[in-house]
Amino acid sequence: MLNKVPGLLPTIDSYREIFPSLLSANGNVSTERIPLPDQLEYIRHQVYGGYGSIYANVLVFHDNIIYSEVSIVANNDLFRDYYLKEITVPLQCSGDTMWWDRIYDDNVSLYRNVHPDFLWELENNKRYEPRELTIFYNMNTPQYLSKEGTIYHVDGDYIYFAELNLKYLLEEKKYNIIEKLLFSVNPVGRMYACAALDSVVLHKGYKPDSKIQTQMAIIREGGMRFDSGIISCWVNKFEYDHFDLVKNNPFM
Repeated sequence: MLNKVPGLLPTIDSYREIFPSLLSANGNVSTERIPLPDQLEYIRHQVYGGYGSIYANVLVFHDNIIYSEVSIVANNDLFRDYYLKEITVPLQCSGDTMWWDRIYDDNVSLYRNVHPDFLWELENNKRYEPRELTIFYNMNTPQYLSKEGTIYHVDGDYIYFAELNLKYLLEEKKYNIIEKLLFSVNPVGRMYACAALDSVVLHKGYKPDSKIQTQMAIIREGGMRFDSGIISCWVNKFEYDHFDLVKNNPFM
């Protein structure tokens, strides 16, 4: 399956040639389709196996794939003795995970014709510190995100590094990076960026331009609320911490 992925067209229909259950979740699989701001959708697909599982994650705009990642999680001995003998695609490795990923530049350009402020990663033609690149990448990803009804949910780790990293950017006065996060793929990342800029507008006299002010107003109109972290669980029931960034801004 992995060997076929690089040759596929960057569309949902093409991906379904090797992952026919990508949208239906039939069989020993699960599929989560998460609507994101600005006409994007994140599809998280898992194919379960006894000796290893395959994961396919795609970021989609009108069935055109902007980013895809396919990975295998299995025992290290299986990688060495079996998978590595069969897989020809260049893979990245970390622990018991091997993966291949790609950004489809043509579809990114197509999407940016509609949403010009979209960034999957910070621009290569500008100089950023390594920590700044890491902060933007981690906060921009939908990896930690899920949604039930109108409520977005992220795990507790995301909340921890969002506050920690944005406080660092505020201390270093890297407001331009925070402004870029206002257009993040991750809606909770957008909320945190807006809350951080609200604090410097109030306490530091920072004056964002009209485009940034408009985007912050759009985010505030969404209510700036989400759920995060399991605080208790028992049979068939989970409860989460509720966050309201308007009332409880962590940067004020």
